[in-house]
Amino acid sequence: MEEQVGAYWHRWITRTANRRFPEAAVALEDIQKTVGVLFRALGGDAGLKVEASYATDHFGHRSLLQKIAGSDKRTHSAWRDEQALLLPP
Repeated sequence: MEEQVGAYWHRWITRTANRRFPEAAVALEDIQKTVGVLFRALGGDAGLKVEASYATDHFGHRSLLQKIAGSDKRTHSAWRDEQALLLPP
């Protein structure tokens, strides 16, 4: 019984703390080619590839609910290195 209550609690607090809007999300793989063309058209380096970034530790502000739920400790950020323009997936 205790484990079941814990599972319900975890599910509820995680859903409540979630600040994402999946219905408004755009997948990088759907627009990757277009983003690459636009990046280069606006003066970006022609030798860079457009790739998906990986999650890194996030030390910014989190809401109290996010802290209780233990969510959003890692996030995808956009950056550029020598070989690629890395964007959130």
